Formats: sequence, structure tokens, C-alpha cells
Amino acid sequence: MHHAGLRGFKHTEHLFFSAINNKVIEVTFNKEIDKATATAVTAKVLDGTTTVSAAPIVRTDNKSLVLPATGTLDQNKTYKVAVNQIKSKDGKEVISNVSKDVTVVDTTFPTVVNAVATTSKTIEVTFSEPVNISNEAKVWEEFALNGINLYATVSGATTTNYTSNKVILTLANKMNNGDKFVVTPKLKDFANFPVTQKEFTMSVTTDTTAPAIAGAKVLENTPGAPGSTKVEVKFNEPVQSATIATTSADFTFTPAGGSTIQIAGAGVANSSGDNATFELTLADDLGPAALVEVVISYKGVKDIEGNEVKTATQFKFQAEDDTVAPTVTAQLQTGNKVLLTFSEKVLNATTAANYELYDKDNKKVATTITPSVKSGDTTGTLYELSFSNATQLDGNYTLKVVKTNNISDLSVRNNKVAETNLPITFASISAPTIQGDVIAQVDKDFTSDTKQDAKIKIAFSKQMDSANTTNLANYMIKLSTADYKFGNLFTGATATLSTDGKSIDIVIPGSNTAQLDIDAVTNIAATDIKIKVLGVKDVNGNLLSSSDLNREITAIAFVSDAATLTSVEATAKRAIVIKSNVAITSIDPNAIKFVKSSGTDVAQTLGVASVSFSSDKKTATLTLNADIQADGNYNVAETGGPDVAALDMVFISDKAVVNALGQCVAYGVLTDSNTWNGVGSNYTIADKIGPSIITTDPVVKGSTDDTILVKFDEDIKTQFNGDVANDLTVKIDGVTLDNVKGEFTVATTANDDEFEITVKKPGVVDTNNVLVSLVSGRYLVDNSTARNRANTFTDVAIKTTDKITEKVAPTFTATGAGNTITVVFSEQVEKASAENIANYTYKADGTNTEAVVSAVLGADGKTVTITTTTAVTGATSTIDASVKDLAGNTSASAPVTL
Repeated sequence: MHHAGLRGFKHTEHLFFSAINNKVIEVTFNKEIDKATATAVTAKVLDGTTTVSAAPIVRTDNKSLVLPATGTLDQNKTYKVAVNQIKSKDGKEVISNVSKDVTVVDTTFPTVVNAVATTSKTIEVTFSEPVNISNEAKVWEEFALNGINLYATVSGATTTNYTSNKVILTLANKMNNGDKFVVTPKLKDFANFPVTQKEFTMSVTTDTTAPAIAGAKVLENTPGAPGSTKVEVKFNEPVQSATIATTSADFTFTPAGGSTIQIAGAGVANSSGDNATFELTLADDLGPAALVEVVISYKGVKDIEGNEVKTATQFKFQAEDDTVAPTVTAQLQTGNKVLLTFSEKVLNATTAANYELYDKDNKKVATTITPSVKSGDTTGTLYELSFSNATQLDGNYTLKVVKTNNISDLSVRNNKVAETNLPITFASISAPTIQGDVIAQVDKDFTSDTKQDAKIKIAFSKQMDSANTTNLANYMIKLSTADYKFGNLFTGATATLSTDGKSIDIVIPGSNTAQLDIDAVTNIAATDIKIKVLGVKDVNGNLLSSSDLNREITAIAFVSDAATLTSVEATAKRAIVIKSNVAITSIDPNAIKFVKSSGTDVAQTLGVASVSFSSDKKTATLTLNADIQADGNYNVAETGGPDVAALDMVFISDKAVVNALGQCVAYGVLTDSNTWNGVGSNYTIADKIGPSIITTDPVVKGSTDDTILVKFDEDIKTQFNGDVANDLTVKIDGVTLDNVKGEFTVATTANDDEFEITVKKPGVVDTNNVLVSLVSGRYLVDNSTARNRANTFTDVAIKTTDKITEKVAPTFTATGAGNTITVVFSEQVEKASAENIANYTYKADGTNTEAVVSAVLGADGKTVTITTTTAVTGATSTIDASVKDLAGNTSASAPVTL
């Protein structure tokens, strides 16, 4: 047999590979591994690219595993053993992409190491190597007892046979002490070598003791099956599995303080084949109480000898307390999918609501995330996320496992994954497209020979591969009525890629100084040129979009000032965002001016300080040198009183905004420092700025100190929605007020830029500890066409000199019997006021006032016990109270009938 060793593949792990025989290959590690990560995917034997091994079996030491072949391994043949993504038991290390060639050479005859009677009806046979045997019940020529072929049931042929060279024979009848057991040469190994015959004298001990449970533990459920419904139970000897009662009170589990749970139907499994260790599936979840104690009650279980547990017997154990939450890492996959690797098996990882994607500016990306189990994964730790806009994702993003996620491990505690931010750098996988029109210039000399040439400019959406895009064989060009011709067939033609790689200039030399003549075609106009673009690719290897590939495009004449902007928006007080369908190659901040909308007056104090571009250069952000108002307006006045107005953007140079086609935005000039001549493009700046709270507010309303004024930097009154109360958090002295219970209300004021919050919670007295938060701007928008939502804010305090006191008068109810009346106020009241008998009016007959002897305030601060001289007479008796609450508000006169 051939043995192969490998060291130092990652960190300090050592691997040792060994071909045990023509059936089994062994992999040994230098430390314990996570058994769950050893699967048919993570450990395999390959014949070329074909997997020829079944799922690995991890030995009990957790330091080695065996890979049984699906068939028989060929003698003297070399196979590749591959190990990838197997974790150490502590989860700190991962074996990645390790492989080794192992040659199978088996020239050794198998021998019988031992045969032991474990009971009077079972024999454990140990060999020098795995033997070719199957799990079945029959008369075996391979085994004999007292000279007669043995009828027995073999178990362990595909488990312990491979891991420890052992099988178990269960006999139909009991053996006697001294019986002769023989293993015959009919039994062979996987190289077809026979076992050397060997005889054993059976030492049989009489067993009259019923089996007992020796140990138990709660197992992890399979992913997707929440709760603790699997338990491993180990008996002290082999038992008859059929005697483990399912759906019966004869075998139950009771967690601490809980109800009795039975074994589910078909819930008994013995994967090891030893008939002693069973995986039991319960009919219900043990729950967290299993951490305290689980009581197993069992009877009716029989061992192989037939000894039975006659009376209900208990075994107590506790579930292992796992308090470590799973963690997760992310790795980009082909097609901009993301592979999530959890540190252990988890539940609910395929719930889309657990994930959100944010761009580099920490803005949430509108995309549909579809999570799924990684194809072929059996570890329960690998999940793949796909994105509906995958082709549009390019560059740095953050994938968030949200704070409210329900991803948890399979432990009894169901430890939850913490909020996690995972940086992702997406690849550019979108197909490049042709941007705008194909531009042709036909009236200039581009080759310095005095003759007019053709210059064709094509702009692309992405950076293109230089060698591929400048290959003229990738372009077919038609001149007027001539046939299409590959670009490389035009004499002297050249192709030059722009510095940013997003546009190409194709120059075809002409032969006439007065007009464009190429070959036999004369007097060619720009619109006489047609072009088809073939297999050009971007720098990431993405082929030109199918919508543009081989599409016939008629060129248009070059117009120097034909560049246009698709939108101009103020997104912040110092930020204006402009967009174009064609990449913008340059911007001159000094050539951009702002004028009063529909006018020519220049805002002299407002200008562009700096410029930044998006990755595709179709979007530019202009940073201003001064603040515009939240409504997008600005004071354009030179002198005198203010002249606040909406703004237009205008241009005064051919360098103001230039696109990839070499075109500029149409421009004019300044006739003086304050006046634009009205020539060229002008774009009205759209207001996309959300209202923001003025940082020196909110303030307490002057006339009624129970009201907070919340003031914004622009008008919000016209669009005000009272439902904003649901998105407000008001904290007073650390306690959050409940608007559903009426503890505060909201309303507009006479001013357009504010609303007020009136505090109505009883007991709020003379406090400055007031914090206001807006968690969403959905009900607070400005008056712009865009209806921009207000910017949220958190824990904004009122001014230090202001204080809040609620102004809601207390109400009361009352009951009476004999000479005692009990008055209960809606809130706590002042003790002195409550116990002042002059503050009560009692009328026994409903008309005449009777004396009140005493009034005593109870411990709750709300209940007053009143003693009178005249007894309550019934439905005609009334009590009225004028008592102050802790805020000084007096209860309104409202006699209550007793």
C-alpha cells in the first residue's frame, strides 16, 4: 500500500494521505476537525475530474477520516485526493484547496486480528484491513460455527469496516461457551486476496442483565429544522432497535418544567451499525429547558440476549450549553453572486429580509436579494446570494446582515448572528454599450497632408480593452452607396483609444483637398457614413451589448456644442449633481455660473468649488462654495434688499462641460460680472434637498410651556401629515412617551416651517430633560415637486433655558358607602391640595352641601379617602373636587354621582 504525506499547506496543519487498500483512502489531520464540514463536497477522491468516492466517514478521534470508493479502486492507479473548506473543531482554521496524488498498491493478504463474543448472540470480528462484505442476513460461507456455515446478520460493513476494520455478526441463536468460530478464505479484501483462515474459541458469558442508557446528548437539527428534536442515546450494550418504542409512553423525554415528549414514528436510526448508539427524532422540541435537565423514561427495551427493561427507568442529562453566536464571511463569486460562509450550521439564512446592500456612500441599494443554499453544500454553512441588478453592480459595496435578522445556530439557545457589515468589491460584468450618436467629421485634415479626412468617434459606456477595440477588423464601414468594408482594409486607416478608454477615434485618410473622397467614393457627407461594431470588449472581457453588436449606425455630423445634460439637481445645500447619457470627460468649475431662474442676473457669490465623478463618469457632483437654501433658492441680489429666487445653471466657455464625443454644452458669455447674455443652454436646478431641523431648536413655546416647537430650514406646513407622530420619539426624563395613549400630540402652527409637539403625559413637571427624534421623514416633506422627505434626526434636546410642564387637568371618579367616599384621580395629585377638605363639595341629597370631616391621600398618590358627617344616601349623592396635580393643574368642576 502507498502512503503519501503533506505538510505546511496552511498555518501549522499537517495532512497525511494513505491508501488503506483498493476500497478506502485515509486522510489524517494534526488536530481535531469540525465533523460537520467533512462532506462529499469538501473531501473526495478523483479519477481525473470524476468523483469516485462516497461521503467521508470521520473517525471517533475527529482527527482522521476515511474516503470509501463508490466502486473498487484500480490496482497501481494514481488518484487525486482533494480536501477543501474543512474547518478545525475550534473554527479558527480552514483547510483550503489541498490535493495530493495517491497511488493504490495492495499486495498484502488480509488477516483476522480477533473475533470476540460480545454477547451470546453477537460476534465482533476485527481484520487487518477493510474486507469485501455487505450488510445482510444470510447463511455465510465466509463464517462457520462448530463446522457449519453460519446464519447471521452482518452490520458495520460500510461504517466500522472502513473506519476500524470491524464487522458485527448477530446470530439467530445463542452460542455456548467453547463454540468454535471460523473465518474462511471465502472472505476476501477489495484486491480479491482471500483471508487467511483462522479459528477462535468463543468465550460466552451468560448475560441476565437488562440494558441501560449510558449516555445522551442533544444533537443539532439539520438546517431548516428549528429547535432541538434530535437526541443521541447510547446504551451500555447492543439492543434490539425494534424494542425502542416510538409514539409511545414507554420511551419519553421530559425537559425541565415541560411536557412529556415521545419519539416520532420512524424516529430511530443507528447509523454506526453498532446497535448501541441511536439517533432519536422526537415528536416535539425540547426547547431551552433542556439546558437545565432532560429526563428520559424508558422500558420495554431488550438487549440481544432478550433481557428486557421491565419497569420504567429514568436517565437524566443536560444539553450542552452553546453560547457562542455564529459569524459570517463573504466572498465574491462568478456573476457577482456572493458566497456567505457561516462559522457553523445556521437557520433562516435563506430569508431575504436578513440582508441589505449599501453603496460606497452608505445609501441602500434598490435590489432584490435572493439567498439560496450553495449548490452541492451539505455542511449547512454555505449560502449564495444573487442580486437582481448584478450587472449594474461595480466597485465597493457593503452587504449588511441586518440587526433584526433571524439567522441563528442550531443549538438549544439558537444563538443569533450579530449585525454584520461585509465589504464586497463587485466585478464589472455588464456589457458595454455605445453611448449617444456616432459622430463623423468630414471637413478637416487629420493626417497633416492638406487633404480632407473622415474622423469617426464612438463613445462607450465602459473602459474598453485597447488591443481589441483599436483592431480595425472589428468595424465594418460603409461609405455612401459603396459596400460595407472592414476598417482594416481602408488604406492608412487608424484607430486611437482615448486616455480613459471610453471612446475611439477612427481616421480614414481622404484624397481631395476640397471635399471628402475615399477610394472611388466622392463628396462624402457625415450622414453618408454607416458603421457596424463587431466583437469589441471592455477591460473585464465583457463583449459589446447584443443590442449594439453588428447594429447598423448612421453617423451624424459633428456639432461642437451639442452635449446635453439629462438632469441637474441640488441634493444638498452645497451639492449639485449633473447627469449625462454620455460620459463627461472634463468640467471647468470657473465656466459654470448660476443665474436667477428664467433671467440673466448672475449670483456672484455662488460658484463651483470642486468636482467629483461617478465611476462611469456619467454623473458629476459639483461642490459649491456657499450654501443654497433648503428649497434650492439663493439670494442673487448684488446690493440692496434680498432677491431670493430659484436658480438656473448656465455656461460661459466651451470647456465648461465636455463629453466623451468631444462635444461641449452650448454656452454664452458674461456681458458684465453680473449679467449673462442669455445664449446657450440653461438648466433649472431641481430641488432634491430634504428639510432639516434647525439645530438651535426645538424650543418650548413661549405662551404655553407644555409645547415643543420643531423648526425646519424650509416650509413643511403645506404638506404636513399628522401621522408624523408615529415616526417621532419623544423622551422626557429618559421615558419614551406613547402617542397612541395620547401622551403627546402634533399640529402645525401659524409658521410654515415648523410644527409643534404638545406634551400631555401626566406628571411632567418643570423638566429640561427632553429629547426629540425623527426616525423617518415619510410624513414630513417639503413643497417641491419632488416632495423631498425631511432628514431624520436623533435625540435633539430642547434649549437649556427651556422647561416642559404638562397642562392637562386631572379627572376623577368616586364611590361612596356610609360616611366614607373614595375619590380616585387620573394621575398623582399634590398632597396638600388633596387633603384640603375645602377643595371638596359633598351633597348627600344632590342639592345641599354637607360637611367634609377629613381627606387622606393614599400611598399611590391618586386615591383620596374622604369622611363625611352625613352618610351617602344613594343615587342622589354627589362629590366634586378642585384638586391640583403635581404640575399644578386643577381638576375641573364636574360633580360625580356616588
